[in-house]
Amino acid sequence: YGRTYEGRPLKLLAISAPENLERLEEIRQDVQRLADPAGLAAGDRDRILRRTPALVWLAYGVHGNESSSAEAAMGTAYVLAAGQGETADLLREVVVLVDPLSNPDGRERYVNGFKQRVGDTPNPRRAAAEHFEPWPGGRQNHYMLDLNRDWAWASQQETRHRIAAYRHWEPQVYVDFHEMGSESSYFFPPSAEPIHPRIDRRVLSWLDTFGRANAAAFDRQGWIYFKGENFDLFYPGYGDSYPSLRGAVGMTYEMAGGGRAGQAVILADGSTITLADRIARHLTTSLATVRTAARNGRRLLEDFAATRARAASGPARTYLWPADQQEARALADLLTLHGIRVRQLAEPVEVPARSVDSGTEESAAAPRRFPAGTWAVSTAQPLGNLVEALMELDSPMSESFVDRQRRRLEASLDAEFYDITAWSLPLAFNLRTWVASGEVGRGASPAAAVGGIRGDGGLGYLVPPQGIASYRLAAELQKRKIRHRVALAPLSAAGQAYPAGTLFIPRGGNSDDLRQVLDKLLQERSLTAQALSSSYEVGGVSLGSNQVAPVRPVRVGLVGGEGVDPTSFGFLWHLLDRQVGIDHDRLDLATLRQIDLSEIDVLVLPGGDYEDRLGEKGRETLDAWIKAGGSLVAIGEAVRWLQEHEMTSVKRWEPPKGDAGEGGPAEDEGDG
Repeated sequence: YGRTYEGRPLKLLAISAPENLERLEEIRQDVQRLADPAGLAAGDRDRILRRTPALVWLAYGVHGNESSSAEAAMGTAYVLAAGQGETADLLREVVVLVDPLSNPDGRERYVNGFKQRVGDTPNPRRAAAEHFEPWPGGRQNHYMLDLNRDWAWASQQETRHRIAAYRHWEPQVYVDFHEMGSESSYFFPPSAEPIHPRIDRRVLSWLDTFGRANAAAFDRQGWIYFKGENFDLFYPGYGDSYPSLRGAVGMTYEMAGGGRAGQAVILADGSTITLADRIARHLTTSLATVRTAARNGRRLLEDFAATRARAASGPARTYLWPADQQEARALADLLTLHGIRVRQLAEPVEVPARSVDSGTEESAAAPRRFPAGTWAVSTAQPLGNLVEALMELDSPMSESFVDRQRRRLEASLDAEFYDITAWSLPLAFNLRTWVASGEVGRGASPAAAVGGIRGDGGLGYLVPPQGIASYRLAAELQKRKIRHRVALAPLSAAGQAYPAGTLFIPRGGNSDDLRQVLDKLLQERSLTAQALSSSYEVGGVSLGSNQVAPVRPVRVGLVGGEGVDPTSFGFLWHLLDRQVGIDHDRLDLATLRQIDLSEIDVLVLPGGDYEDRLGEKGRETLDAWIKAGGSLVAIGEAVRWLQEHEMTSVKRWEPPKGDAGEGGPAEDEGDG
C-alpha cells in the first residue's frame, strides 16, 4: 500500500475464508457504507450486517527495534493461511488484515546493527555489545521520527500511506503490537487512565471482552500479564487511540523485550527471556484477538456503525478559521487526509462563536463575522469524535485521575501520564480558530489552490509570506541561483500591504526567462506574487533600501551522531530536507572538532549531551566561530549547555516572584 523513504514496500495481507476472498471488494464496500451510514435504510443495514464479516487489522513492527512483533506477524500469517481446524471456521466470520512490518527502515537498521555485534552464539548477558544499539537506533523511521506518535499529524510518508489504507478498509478492530522494557511481563487492555472523553463508550466496552480473552489464553499457558496500567488511551497520535476515535476497537499489546533484548537476555531474577518466548506471546494474543472478533463479528459491526452514526447525528459544533491565514489550507488538507469533511463558506455569516484558545466555556461566545471562503468543519459527521479530539484546546481528564496526579506530585512521585498530553491542531498551525454551536452557513466544496504571478510589470516580483511554502520557494531560488531580497520591514505596493519577510525577486541580475520560471515555481507551491513596473510608488521602505536585504547563499550544518537526541535531530533533518528543501550538511558530533567551521555559516545543535563529547577545546572552537560571525541555532538541552558555559545571553525563564520575594508567599498583614 506504499513505500518507505528508503524505498521498502509497505504491505497488507488479507486472510479469510475462500468465499470471503472471492467477494473481498464487496465486503470492503459494505463496510464503507456502515462507516458512513447517512441515508442507509434499516433494511439495507441489516442485510449488510448479516452478510459481512468483521475486519481485523493486526499491525506489527511500528518500532523497528521491537523485534518480536514482526516475527510474530509471520507466525500469525502462517497459522491463519493454513486454515486448519478451528481457524477455518473463524475465517468465515472475519477478514484479517496483517500489516507485517509497519517500519521496515527502522527494522533494517536494528537488525543490521545487531548482526554486526552478535557472535556465533547469542550472549544473554546485558553487558554484551549486541544489547546496545548504535546511534540512532532502530525505533524510528528513516528521519528518526516515531511513527507511533504521528497518526494525528501524518508528517511522515509511511503514516500518510497507512492512513490511506486504513480509510480504504475502515477495520472494526485494530491492534498495534509493541515491546516494552525487558523486566516487564505483557500488557493488553483495558487501558490505563487517562482515556480520551471522545472515545465512544461502545468502543471502551470491548476492551474488557478482548482483555478477558487474552487473559484466558495466557492463563492456560501459565504466563503473567498486567492491564489497566501505564498505557493510556488519550493522545490521538497513537496506533490505538486514533482507531478508537474512528469507531474501531483500538488496542496496544506490549511484550517485554525492547531494543536491548536481542535473541536472549538474562533478567534481574536470573531467568532468561528469549526471542522465541516473546514471539509466542504475541502470536497467542494475535490468535486470541482473531478468535474473539470472529465470535462477536455481528456485534462489532453493529457497534462500529452505531458509533459512526451517533457522531454524525449528534449536536453539531462547527470549527471556523479564516482562509487568509498562512497555514489555513494546510490544516484543511490534513483534516481531509484523515477523511474528515471540510468545506468553505459560500457566503459571509455572522454567528456567536468562541475562540478555541479561550477554553471550552460556551459563555465566551460572542457574535463574529466570518467572510466567504472561511474554512469550516462540523462535528456532525461520522468522524465527529476525531474532529473534536484534534481541534479542541483541552481534552478533559477525569477528576479522580487529575486529583491522583496532584497527590503524586505533592509526594514527589512521577505522574502517570504516558507521554503526550497536548496537541491542538489550530494552535500547532498557528491559526486563529473559532467554534460555534450548530451547522454554520452554506458550505461549498473547497476551492482549488491557485498560484502564479498577478499583474504586469518588468521590474520584479513581490512574494508575501504564505506559510512554509514561502520557505520552500526561497530554498528553490537559492538552488537555482535566482537573485532575491527579503524585506526586513513592512512595505506597500499596488494597493496592498506587505509585511516584513516579503521576498522581492528583481528582474535585473536574473535570466531573461525569470517570469516563466518563477510563475511555474509559484504554481507548484500554490503561492502568489505581484508584478511591479516601478519602485517609486512603493510605500514604507524602498526596494533598494538596506531594509530590503539581498539573500546570500549559506552553508547549513546539522549536527547528529552519538550524544544527540535522535528525535530532536530527526525532526530538524526532516524540516530541512523534506519540508523546506534547504541544502545542508549532516555533521557528526564525534568529528565536529576536526571540521573547519569557517566553511559553515549556520550550525544547528539539536537537543543532546554535548558536555563530554565536545570537551573544552571543542567549546573554545565553537565560541570563537560564533564571535567570528557564525550563526548558532540550539534546541532543547543544547540551549542549557550553552547557558552553563556562558556562550549565550539567552536567559532561562523563571516564574514570577511573589510580593514577599523568593521563598514563598507574602505574610498575612491582618485586618490592620
